[in-house]
Amino acid sequence: MELKKVLGHYDSIEVTQNVIPIAMANLIEKIPIHDNTICLCRDLEFMKWRFLNPSINYLFYYIWDNGKSLKGYIVVKYYNKTEAGKIVDYAYIDINYLQKILELIILNKHFSFIFILDVNLDKKLSKALHGFGFHQRDLIAKFIARKRKISKELCYLLKPLKDEKETDYWHINNLDVRKSENWKLTEICSEDV
Repeated sequence: MELKKVLGHYDSIEVTQNVIPIAMANLIEKIPIHDNTICLCRDLEFMKWRFLNPSINYLFYYIWDNGKSLKGYIVVKYYNKTEAGKIVDYAYIDINYLQKILELIILNKHFSFIFILDVNLDKKLSKALHGFGFHQRDLIAKFIARKRKISKELCYLLKPLKDEKETDYWHINNLDVRKSENWKLTEICSEDV
């Protein structure tokens, strides 16, 4: 991938190596929170911490409304050696905005291949990805089928921090934290490991 050929403006879409954490955090604030999932608080401080890391190669795909208001974004971690891209973050007001970004990435062949690792992927995004020819692999089910031989990368451990061992301590807002379907997990890494 020749980075110079990818960077730039494509109508309402901007492709850049520059993170705009305030715009990203403001967009996420506008998106309604679903009561049925446990997820990260992706505020301004989190966005700065995650994406202002110079050791990781990111491309930021922003879609703007009249150049002023951010309506959606996709962050892709790219690998120079393989020219692969991994979607590591995304947000949108309407799925159509993300579909426009995905269409740009795919039609212009910005990467040799692109993928996303996500637990409980957003249903609208999953449908859009399928529409673009992505194929879903249920990694969690595969690991469970192998008698719970879960790799370190996909493992998450939970422990209530209260001394009492009552069932109520396994719940946040009436959601059982022991059930993976109640979580929205994405890869979070500030180092390139």
